[in-house]
Amino acid sequence: MSSNLMPSQRGFTLIETLVSLVIFLLIAVGVAVGLQHTVNGNIFDSQRQSVLNTTLAILDQSPPGSLCPAPNGTTVQNATTPTQVAVTIDITCAPVAIAIAPPSPNPPATVYVTQVMATAHWTTLGVARSVTVQK
Repeated sequence: MSSNLMPSQRGFTLIETLVSLVIFLLIAVGVAVGLQHTVNGNIFDSQRQSVLNTTLAILDQSPPGSLCPAPNGTTVQNATTPTQVAVTIDITCAPVAIAIAPPSPNPPATVYVTQVMATAHWTTLGVARSVTVQK
């Protein structure tokens, strides 16, 4: 049985079609994985920024005595960000001595301040995350 088609008018063989389909699927899977990674990174960055803003707002809006009931003490606060992320914030206060060297002839002085460190914990996509802020 002979074919009336010219050699240039023949189609692809089944194996050529399957090989090209496999190559296309591998590229599609690679693109999908890359997009998923990008979306997850964007979700994490958005939640991290929201958690930072919430933590800083709590530190800025709370009266100084309520954050640090005792030197070297830790306070735990639960909060929810505007994007509905549940956050646990550990606030630790520690006295810190700062040496000040005034111009001569004044003697050096030491000033004691309270350093506040807040560590916020939350979960993104089943992974525990945390961020620390010092003031």
